[in-house]
Amino acid sequence: MVGRCTERRRAATERERCRLRRVNSAFDELRQRTCHHRVTPRPLAGQRLSKLDILRRAISYIEHLEHLLNHTSRQTRTSSVLQKHVNAVSDF
Repeated sequence: MVGRCTERRRAATERERCRLRRVNSAFDELRQRTCHHRVTPRPLAGQRLSKLDILRRAISYIEHLEHLLNHTSRQTRTSSVLQKHVNAVSDF
């Protein structure tokens, strides 16, 4: 019975280690994808970002992308409206 409990504990420990490796890998990828953008300042040389800092940078980057999309969308709509007015005026 003791051997069986020990084996289950080892298996659970290995599953947890595997899960943590996947989580850490995902954070590394997120850090790499958001750290090089000018919106989020780069860490000092040799400084490792905490998971909280990585999430904050990701949020900041997503907000920046939303701003760009909204700004571009507004410009596209304005250009479209202006083009319609120009076309209407030139038809006269």
